[in-house]
Amino acid sequence: MPTPHTTESPSVDRRTFLAGLSGAVAGGAVASQFQTTARAQATASPAANAIAYIVDGMGQTQISAARYLNAYKTAPERFPLNVSPAETPTGFDAFSSRGSMTTFPDDPYETTTDSAAAATAFASGVKTYNGAIGGVQTSGGGFQRVDTVLERASAQGYATGLITTTEATHATPAAFAAHVEDRGNQTEIARQYIEDTQPDVILGGQRRDFEADASNGGTLVDAARDNGYTIAETAAELDAVDDPPVLGLFSQESHLDYYLDRENDPENTQPSLDAMVDAGVELVSSAGDPDKGFFLLVESGRVDHAGHANYPAQVAEQYEATQVAGQLVEYAETTAEPTFLVSTGDHECGGLTLGRDSPYEVEYDVLAAQKATTSRLRDLLAGVRSADELESIVAAHTGITALTDREVAKLRDAPGSISTILAERAGIAFTTDGHTGTDVPVFAHGPNAARFDAARDNTAVADALAAALGVSL
Repeated sequence: MPTPHTTESPSVDRRTFLAGLSGAVAGGAVASQFQTTARAQATASPAANAIAYIVDGMGQTQISAARYLNAYKTAPERFPLNVSPAETPTGFDAFSSRGSMTTFPDDPYETTTDSAAAATAFASGVKTYNGAIGGVQTSGGGFQRVDTVLERASAQGYATGLITTTEATHATPAAFAAHVEDRGNQTEIARQYIEDTQPDVILGGQRRDFEADASNGGTLVDAARDNGYTIAETAAELDAVDDPPVLGLFSQESHLDYYLDRENDPENTQPSLDAMVDAGVELVSSAGDPDKGFFLLVESGRVDHAGHANYPAQVAEQYEATQVAGQLVEYAETTAEPTFLVSTGDHECGGLTLGRDSPYEVEYDVLAAQKATTSRLRDLLAGVRSADELESIVAAHTGITALTDREVAKLRDAPGSISTILAERAGIAFTTDGHTGTDVPVFAHGPNAARFDAARDNTAVADALAAALGVSL
């Protein structure tokens, strides 16, 4: 087994930084030879830290849409001539390497993955069936767990963490720190987090899963406290945490709110994704063996949910994810310890298209003006009959100042049709309310990032993370 990298740089260096941080290879023999060479290169100069940043539901079109939205927000008077990466770079442009990634699961007749199978590939380097968390189906029909890079890193003294805008026990984080046959068994996932895997940082939603009974009496929250975890339920409480471990659960049920709804709600108490990353990196930097670094999983999870719902706000959700991508690269470049960073989507969701009735017009001013998602607007519009009141609500939250008679009639009958109105006004469309099987982009930065300057399978993420930390899978 390769010897893990050690560093004499004190964790205070990270804390000082954080205080100011706001073509495919064909043929089995050739592929095998390449993977062996790439892994040897990776272990020759391992990292102190490794970060996997998964944007659930992200495909190339989502990245492009966020690029255009970013350019419009930055300089609308120059738009679209300022869209080029040279003039208005985005967070993903900061990565040193980029390629593409296949996503298929090991599931008969299925070529489109779900998040559970994809995250298991990222975490353990094995293909599995849709719905499986951290394991594979045996020939006899049973379930066999497979070790994850987080578990192997923790066993060697590395600090570990899970950060997500979804439920803390959702498929992507769960696949790194739990093993269940069905991703829906989220109470068992929570139990394994607290009683078995015990990451130093757990930040996400759905406290309900952790209010279940623990094995030795009390709830899982009680067990977490007994194990030394600080419990945080708001952004302010997270900001006040000084030492790991921490269990941050920022919603009672379901996921954190969408980006637009968090950003524009004056009563919001949930942390932003960038704030969770700031806190999470600082906390894992001071946990674990002082001679070791950390492994951190960060997920921007609600790009996927907006795609399933066909919400035009998917573009804004991807915009937040893109900003955080730049934040993570900045950390990797600024910290004294070598840090390997890889980012990709587990799959594309929604089949977003930029253009619909006209092949030349997408109105990014409409997307930029949106201040609430369809789910929030649907609640605000429910039961409203007056055309003037409908127009007032829509104008306040979308910038659309004049509804047509057809649009007013649609909103009276079905407030959720605001999604269709926004998509039509913006000139975007969706082809499905599910996942698609298209290849997804992959980005890497730090030691041996160049291994992703090519087409890869999603299992390569696990290989790269393990090699960076000098652990075996």
